[in-house]
Amino acid sequence: MCGVIGIIGPSVPEENPSWASFEAHRGLLTLQHRGQDAAGILSYNPAYQKFHQEKDLGLIANVFNQKNLEKLKGNMAIGHTRYATAGGDGKEDLQPLVTGFPFGVGMVHNGNVVNYHSVTRDLQDKHRLKMLTNNDLELFLHLWCQKLGENNNEQSFKFDPEKGALACEEIFNTLEGGYAVTGIMADEGLFGIRDPHGIRPLVLGKKKVNSEDESYSWCLCSESISLNFLGYEFVRDVEPGEFIFIKENGQIFSKVIESTKAKVKAPCMFEWIYFSGAESQFENVNVYNARLNLGKVLAKKARHLIQQGEISPEVVCPVPDTSRTASISLAENLGLPYREALIKNRYIQRSFILNTQEKR
Repeated sequence: MCGVIGIIGPSVPEENPSWASFEAHRGLLTLQHRGQDAAGILSYNPAYQKFHQEKDLGLIANVFNQKNLEKLKGNMAIGHTRYATAGGDGKEDLQPLVTGFPFGVGMVHNGNVVNYHSVTRDLQDKHRLKMLTNNDLELFLHLWCQKLGENNNEQSFKFDPEKGALACEEIFNTLEGGYAVTGIMADEGLFGIRDPHGIRPLVLGKKKVNSEDESYSWCLCSESISLNFLGYEFVRDVEPGEFIFIKENGQIFSKVIESTKAKVKAPCMFEWIYFSGAESQFENVNVYNARLNLGKVLAKKARHLIQQGEISPEVVCPVPDTSRTASISLAENLGLPYREALIKNRYIQRSFILNTQEKR
């Protein structure tokens, strides 16, 4: 579980050349609940044909400040807040990851590749690649660059979205697991990839930046809560097995890879139960309403057990914080008092996603 965001707009205004990074930073703050281990932002400035990056261990508020955000210039930016499920605590495993060869590309992702070790060995044996991190995102970066670089050389390389779709298909056919990827192609645009089962969420939003020429900035992110906070209009969920590419002028290329269509759509239930913010919407289902309905379903099961004499509850108590909504619904439907028996310190971050029992 991590949080990702990608921003692209039509230009780099002189009065605010780092606007995309500031936008990504504000969006990341709404995704802090998805990861507390580290945070990072990568931007691209077409005027200087240069990537700018800032990432470090710790909370978003500790990693970024006004000074280092101002250095992240450009009209494209991607951001990440990390909950480590693969790799270690070292800075070498932090996202975003970026490469300049055979062309400039940076990526962030939310997910977990279950065949990481076998694919890593295959890349090392067949192509003599050397892994620089223990982060499974590096596999996406290698497969993407390798496929796009086929039948091209440095002088003749020209990116087009159809080639991106082929690279995306290579990723789908090689990597197993749930993931949502957001990336920057230097001088080209912003892209998003969602796994063929749709396990991890990725949503698309837009915001008008110039009423005269109808130009928009676009956002790809893990949760609709970020779109709401940043003033973006929710457009849609990125489909399972979809590759979406957005150019600076707002032109969108979208393709659901044909070879993935037969696979079962299986969004992660934990997104509604625990991962996502209550204000978010996932697969057209509001998270708060889903939790209310879960309480109603549990009430039916509990009522049956009460009637059978197997349980005799006196109160309903949530384990804070995400179960509170379902607990209230459960109490209402059973006609039982609701009580806060377990009190969480509201001035600390999420404890479940800390990576050792000592820290928890």
